[in-house]
Amino acid sequence: MIRRRVLEDLGGFDPSYRYAEDRDLFIRMREHGVGIAVLPEVVLHKRLHGSNMTMDPPPTHPMLRSLREKLERERQT
Repeated sequence: MIRRRVLEDLGGFDPSYRYAEDRDLFIRMREHGVGIAVLPEVVLHKRLHGSNMTMDPPPTHPMLRSLREKLERERQT
């Protein structure tokens, strides 16, 4: 869960990411000092099947792109 205001302040999910848009958002959240907590109990079960996008990942992991963009933002400040 995330407060709507935080999501709006960060510009929401980046639609240019086909995969891992949530990881990019988490990186931007941490950059802005937003705390991230891990719940001790399972609250979601993910169903994996052959049609999942993650079953056919892109050649370059989107996390690398997200981290590269983070470094570029740091250089600009």
